[in-house]
Amino acid sequence: MRMAGFIRVNGAGGTQGYTLLELLAVLAITGMVIAALGGLLLNGFRACRRVEARSEIQEAARVGLEMIARDIRSCQSLREVREDRLSLADAVGSRLDYYVSSRTLYRSIRGVANPVANQVQELTFREIQPDLVEVSLVTGDEEFSYPLQTRVKRMTD
Repeated sequence: MRMAGFIRVNGAGGTQGYTLLELLAVLAITGMVIAALGGLLLNGFRACRRVEARSEIQEAARVGLEMIARDIRSCQSLREVREDRLSLADAVGSRLDYYVSSRTLYRSIRGVANPVANQVQELTFREIQPDLVEVSLVTGDEEFSYPLQTRVKRMTD
């Protein structure tokens, strides 16, 4: 008896069923489909985590650069502008420093350092004119770099 392309086997008492070979073939095909879908799903989750990690690094870099720019604009004076460190006097005269240590950007005020951004590859400061500072910040990991640059003028009284 033929049914939907499969050969049915008449068993004892006239019952019909699939052969063991057919069942094993269906199980093997189902297993391969599930394995392929699982691999695709796993790759999708990995890609999603990578994108989220990059977004966090980029957002922290933007926030860090904006924080530096805001502090430069509102500071009383620029105390020291070195290539790898910025030191200024904040609005109340306290010392405020920005620097990188172990790939982390720190903001230090009155000797207390707080991390601002991670995965910092490079941070440079350059005084172009009196009260005008160029800030370059590059963040990222082995696979990508996210460069940011701005020029900030201190607001004078």
